[in-house]
Amino acid sequence: MIKQVNGSMSDQERDSIKQHLEQALQLMPFLIDLDSEDRQRGIKLGERSHSFAQKVMNHVMEDSRLLPGFINSNKLESDYQFWSNLYLVNMKLKQLNESVDDTLMAMGSQLFDDLLDVYHHVKLAKGRIPGIDTLHKDLQQRWLKKRGISIDEEGLGITDNDVDGNVSNNDPMGGSGDGQESPTDS
Repeated sequence: MIKQVNGSMSDQERDSIKQHLEQALQLMPFLIDLDSEDRQRGIKLGERSHSFAQKVMNHVMEDSRLLPGFINSNKLESDYQFWSNLYLVNMKLKQLNESVDDTLMAMGSQLFDDLLDVYHHVKLAKGRIPGIDTLHKDLQQRWLKKRGISIDEEGLGITDNDVDGNVSNNDPMGGSGDGQESPTDS
């Protein structure tokens, strides 16, 4: 079972978060976009290479004779500091992104469970409450596939004719589409 999310976010809080993120972007005017070719050609100095980069920089700082003459030591040190700081920012952003993704997934799951309960309630009320059939048809559009779908003669159920001519129901609540409860309708 997925963890439950307890919380809320007002429109004002959302706008404040977005504003802070925009401010963070403005603090990094050096950010660039790479196309797929550049991404494939470039050397990726990732997590495994981080300690290698640290060791090389430590050795170069201790003994400048290790540095080839064509490399400017100040620029190398500046590039390393820039990369290292950006790497730490990226790690924090990844952590934030993962937490937001996880929370969004859990919240979406909770929400969808509740929405399916509402849909099931509407489905059970078909033919019993005036106007509910139109509402049901509107909601059931979510479950229609792009091909092979037909509405039964009364327009109350969804059927899907597969390649062998067998009829299957695409309704997530497992109903038979005839207004009667099937074993999975409860």
